[in-house]
Amino acid sequence: MVLSCSDPYTVEGSKLTISPAGTTMMACPPALMDQERKLVDLLGKVSSYSIDHTGALVLTTTSGDQLVARR
Repeated sequence: MVLSCSDPYTVEGSKLTISPAGTTMMACPPALMDQERKLVDLLGKVSSYSIDHTGALVLTTTSGDQLVARR
Protein backbone atom coordinates (compact mmCIF):
# COMPACT_ATOMS: atom_id res chain seq x y z
CA MET A 1 0.00 0.00 0.00
CA VAL A 2 1.08 3.56 -0.54
CA LEU A 3 -0.26 6.29 1.73
CA SER A 4 -1.69 9.22 -0.16
CA CYS A 5 -0.26 12.61 0.79
CA SER A 6 -3.47 14.45 0.01
CA ASP A 7 -5.65 13.05 2.77
CA PRO A 8 -8.08 15.66 4.11
CA TYR A 9 -7.81 16.89 7.69
CA THR A 10 -9.33 19.59 9.89
CA VAL A 11 -7.77 21.56 12.73
CA GLU A 12 -9.66 23.37 15.49
CA GLY A 13 -7.26 24.67 18.15
CA SER A 14 -5.25 21.61 19.18
CA LYS A 15 -7.95 19.23 17.93
CA LEU A 16 -6.94 17.37 14.77
CA THR A 17 -9.23 15.16 12.68
CA ILE A 18 -7.72 13.12 9.85
CA SER A 19 -10.08 11.59 7.29
CA PRO A 20 -9.52 7.97 6.24
CA ALA A 21 -6.25 7.70 4.33
CA GLY A 22 -6.26 6.77 0.69
CA THR A 23 -4.04 3.83 -0.14
CA THR A 24 -3.28 1.79 -3.20
CA MET A 25 -2.17 -1.81 -3.38
CA MET A 26 1.42 -2.28 -4.50
CA ALA A 27 3.85 -5.16 -4.30
CA CYS A 28 5.54 -4.48 -0.96
CA PRO A 29 7.08 -6.90 1.51
CA PRO A 30 4.46 -8.11 4.03
CA ALA A 31 6.28 -6.53 6.99
CA LEU A 32 6.23 -3.12 5.29
CA MET A 33 2.54 -3.46 4.43
CA ASP A 34 1.77 -4.39 8.05
CA GLN A 35 3.70 -1.37 9.32
CA GLU A 36 1.88 0.95 6.94
CA ARG A 37 -1.53 -0.51 7.87
CA LYS A 38 -0.77 0.19 11.55
CA LEU A 39 0.15 3.78 10.69
CA VAL A 40 -3.02 4.30 8.65
CA ASP A 41 -5.12 2.85 11.48
CA LEU A 42 -3.46 5.15 14.03
CA LEU A 43 -3.91 8.24 11.87
CA GLY A 44 -7.64 7.56 11.76
CA LYS A 45 -7.76 7.68 15.57
CA VAL A 46 -5.80 10.93 16.07
CA SER A 47 -7.71 13.44 18.16
CA SER A 48 -5.09 16.08 18.96
CA TYR A 49 -1.61 17.27 18.16
CA SER A 50 1.18 19.26 19.76
CA ILE A 51 4.75 20.28 19.12
CA ASP A 52 7.10 19.16 21.89
CA HIS A 53 10.18 20.97 23.26
CA THR A 54 12.40 19.36 20.58
CA GLY A 55 10.18 20.53 17.73
CA ALA A 56 8.70 17.06 17.12
CA LEU A 57 5.09 16.71 16.02
CA VAL A 58 3.16 14.60 18.54
CA LEU A 59 -0.13 13.09 17.37
CA THR A 60 -2.33 11.71 20.16
CA THR A 61 -5.19 9.24 19.66
CA THR A 62 -8.45 9.12 21.58
CA SER A 63 -7.05 6.21 23.65
CA GLY A 64 -3.85 8.13 24.52
CA ASP A 65 -1.46 6.41 22.11
CA GLN A 66 1.08 8.79 20.60
CA LEU A 67 2.86 8.97 17.27
CA VAL A 68 5.95 11.20 17.31
CA ALA A 69 7.40 12.59 14.08
CA ARG A 70 10.90 14.06 14.18
CA ARG A 71 13.07 15.54 11.47
